[in-house]
Amino acid sequence: MLDRYWFGNVTRISPEAPTPVLSYQNEVSSLGGAGNVANILKVLECDVCLYSAIGNDASGETIFSLLKGNGIIPNLQIIKDHPTTTKIRLIAQNQQMARIDIEKIITAHTPVSFEKIYKHNPDIVVVSDYAKGFIGNISTLLKNLRDNKTISLVDPKGDDWSRYKNADVLTPNLREFLLATKCNNDEKSIRTAAVSEIERLNLKYILITKSEDGMSLYNHKGQVRHLPTVAKQVTDVTGAGDTVIGTIAAYIAMGHSIEVALDYANTAASIVVSKVGAAHVTRTELEKNYRNKGSKVIYDARELDALLASLKRRGQKIVFTNGCFDIIHAGHVEYLQRAALEGDVLIVAINSDQSVKKLKGPQRPVNTLANRMNVISGLECVDYVVSFDEETPIPLLKKIMPNVLVKGGDYKRIEDVVGHEEVLGYKGEVKILAGQDNLSSSILLRKLQTSFNHTTKNVDP
Repeated sequence: MLDRYWFGNVTRISPEAPTPVLSYQNEVSSLGGAGNVANILKVLECDVCLYSAIGNDASGETIFSLLKGNGIIPNLQIIKDHPTTTKIRLIAQNQQMARIDIEKIITAHTPVSFEKIYKHNPDIVVVSDYAKGFIGNISTLLKNLRDNKTISLVDPKGDDWSRYKNADVLTPNLREFLLATKCNNDEKSIRTAAVSEIERLNLKYILITKSEDGMSLYNHKGQVRHLPTVAKQVTDVTGAGDTVIGTIAAYIAMGHSIEVALDYANTAASIVVSKVGAAHVTRTELEKNYRNKGSKVIYDARELDALLASLKRRGQKIVFTNGCFDIIHAGHVEYLQRAALEGDVLIVAINSDQSVKKLKGPQRPVNTLANRMNVISGLECVDYVVSFDEETPIPLLKKIMPNVLVKGGDYKRIEDVVGHEEVLGYKGEVKILAGQDNLSSSILLRKLQTSFNHTTKNVDP
């Protein structure tokens, strides 16, 4: 589809009818429909090939040019004497006034050949079904993808979902789900219907998008994960569904679990609905917003692997530091702020509770690992927080291979820093940052104990 936006101002009402008059200023054309999904994936730094149909007209030529210009491989079937689906939106003062649709359902054309899809050996195949008649034989593709262990995500249309059998993830909105399943609009009924559809169609998940009520992910066991919307201001919901399925596909392809991919998708959707038109969110913008909403803590080794692959693919300079971070004080904050300036991304590794006990004694830590990680992740200068069980961070250092290993001023020589040999061995840097004297968790604890003892001595028995 081709999305066209006509921008202008409204300052008067037509004398011919009680309608506003748009004073035209300029227009923009962009990829819509499945093209928008492809563009979302490309902006998120994926390699993308689009299979679709266009008419033999100017709009079709524009779509082809936009695909090529955006670096998307076009595989388009041209249907003669058929218009390219085009949607014209009239925009005034950042508000949509009206939409004009130019379209005709495809009733007779050569069946889609999916052989080239298999030759590309894709990590993910996204099916955007807009019920325009192009992908009537989609069930064959989904069966072959499942057999080849290629992940498929489907944005469905209509009330007959039998053609989506063997998809991995189905992503209807709530209205579409209720229409297809004919269930009541309450959580118990929706969950029961979701499990039934997953079993009937041999799916892995159903993700229901619920507009201002967020999203819900269901599996075959009836387990559900609800994500509330995080949008602060809704300007235009155009393309929000495309953003969700495109972002999930991108982050699964990067190696993330569907749960983490869903978190990214929820963040991306909150960004695009605050913009006008089928807007896109860049990888940098998305990951910055994702971190800022408190998702800096990494618990799973698989998620860490995916993060590292992403950072290194993008040439990010990784700074690493580690510690117990039991009682956070001004020295910690200053030190971490300075450490962040040594590169693009700061990863902080925190000793587990058991590891702290081995290093500091049975009375430590004062704060649990979860609390310590949450506090550190709350600092703006910190990008990611991980933990380790060992007495030293060397196994984690070997995995992350940071560009810079940073330690505080209580170390005097680089040779005293644990892990310096490993980092210097692959040509990384080791830096010691001098900090404020007389600031440490141990010193603070001794002061607290002294203060407590002084207070109890002055209390009447």
